[in-house]
Amino acid sequence: RGNGMAWRVAGAGARDDTVPTLASFARRLNAPARAPSLPALVFLTDRSRIADPLAVVARLPPGAGVILRDYDVPGRRALAASVAAAARARGLCLLVGGDGDLARDVHATGLHLPERRMAEAPRWRGRHPGWLITVSAHSRRALRAARLLGADAALLGPVFATASHPGAAPLGVPRLRALAHASPLPVIALGGLNADNVARLGGAPIAGIAAIGGLAEELLPALAPTRA
Repeated sequence: RGNGMAWRVAGAGARDDTVPTLASFARRLNAPARAPSLPALVFLTDRSRIADPLAVVARLPPGAGVILRDYDVPGRRALAASVAAAARARGLCLLVGGDGDLARDVHATGLHLPERRMAEAPRWRGRHPGWLITVSAHSRRALRAARLLGADAALLGPVFATASHPGAAPLGVPRLRALAHASPLPVIALGGLNADNVARLGGAPIAGIAAIGGLAEELLPALAPTRA
């Protein structure tokens, strides 16, 4: 299917068909394209869309990643502590979005920065040399800047239309492929990914995939749409 990979669906909430899930697609990504500590599958929290992110975190496969987004949610510090505890129990990589002090306090794996704040990466790298630091990027120029600033990887998107940023124009698969091929650092594809479209990324030079709703639907059966 798509790039000729044989797909086998397994795990909580999996659908019994030959359509690749996000988790199964991530398992088959080319490991050499990935930094050693970079997860191939990443869940981003967004309580405006997924009210209970811990329910998703509890079902992620070991080695997957979590980015605590929810920048302005009340009680973010308590949420971070809960997500960090769940991530440690599952053997997950946790990155805290935009707050290095909070990442340090909850003993996160590292930090994720929005594109407009990627210039902060060197400062946090100097304080925490062992951290995994990722940034959001939406263009070739941003990818180059991220590399110069010392980021380990970039979340590139949105690939498809997404509810998180309804006004953003999607890159589309051809543009994603071109940008990832030219990128000087590993790329994690993000934006509107789900079991219906992830196979279109087959063969793209990406190191990982990230999602919100697509992963929640996949891992939580109650949220999964009915398939004919």
